[in-house]
Amino acid sequence: MTQYRESAWSLYDGGWRAADSEWLAEEYDLTAEETEALVAELAECERLAK
Repeated sequence: MTQYRESAWSLYDGGWRAADSEWLAEEYDLTAEETEALVAELAECERLAK
């Protein structure tokens, strides 16, 4: 999960949010599993950043 956590923080800093899952999957050519894991980490980033 660490690789997804680091990527999620980078994406979060770039303005991406968990709600952008479809765009993320398309933009980065992610599998469904990768998208799910990354979105979960992005949601955690959003929670922690509040």
